[in-house]
Amino acid sequence: MRHFLASAALALAGVALSHAYLVNSTPKENALVRTPPAEVRLAFTEGVELRFSTFKVYALQAPQNALRDPRRLQELARSLVERVLSLRDDQGRAERVDTGLKTQGRTAENVTVSLKPGLKPGAYVVMWRVLSVDTHTTSGFFVFVYQP
Repeated sequence: MRHFLASAALALAGVALSHAYLVNSTPKENALVRTPPAEVRLAFTEGVELRFSTFKVYALQAPQNALRDPRRLQELARSLVERVLSLRDDQGRAERVDTGLKTQGRTAENVTVSLKPGLKPGAYVVMWRVLSVDTHTTSGFFVFVYQP
C-alpha cells in the first residue's frame, strides 16, 4: 500500500509541475538594456497553444526615479497587467509596443514576440496568459528597462 501511495504522489507531483511556466527570457526580468530590442523571446517549460494564448508588451509609465527600483516597477506593472492583459483588439493603443507573434505553428515552447522599431527609453512590461499543451493556463509578466 505504501508503494502505491508513493507512486501516486509522484505521479500527481509530475502533473502539478507540468504546466507551462516561463523559465528564460531575452531580455531578462529586471534587465537594463542599452540598445532597443527588436523582439522578446520567451522560453516555457512545455509547449503552449499559440492560438489560445496571449502575449503583449506595453510601455510602462514610471517616474524616472523608479527605473532602477525593481520592486516599484513590479507594483506599477501589476496594475497595468490587470487592466490590459484581457483586452481584445488593443493593438492600436499607443502604449502597446509589440507587433505580434513572430513564432509560427500551433504549439511552441519558445515564443518570439516582435517589437515596434524605435522604442523610447523607459520601462516595458512583457505579459502573457498561455494555454499549455496539458490544457492548463498560466500567466505572468516581467519588466525590463531600455536606457541607452
